[in-house]
Amino acid sequence: MKLIGSTFTQTTLKDISFTKAFLSKATFYRCSLIKIDFRAANLIRNEFTDVIFSDVTFAGADLNGASFENCDLRGQDLGEANLDGTQFFGCLLDDSVKMMVGAIVRESLS
Repeated sequence: MKLIGSTFTQTTLKDISFTKAFLSKATFYRCSLIKIDFRAANLIRNEFTDVIFSDVTFAGADLNGASFENCDLRGQDLGEANLDGTQFFGCLLDDSVKMMVGAIVRESLS
């Protein structure tokens, strides 16, 4: 599946498999992502803004250079995703969020 540069705005996506999809440079704005499978997906330089994640699978996904701004990532497992250059701004995280050692979380100081 090739969805390079796609834009998803103010929508709810549920029970969708994007396994091995090419979604680089895609934008997700004010979306709810529920039971989405991004396993081994190309999510390079994606922009996630005001997105609520619930039961989303990122195992083996490439999030190189992606940005997450004001997203709710509580309970999500990013431990097996490539997070090189990924940035997080003002996101909701909790102790259950899993990331590889070295992932950088930047928060705005407002």
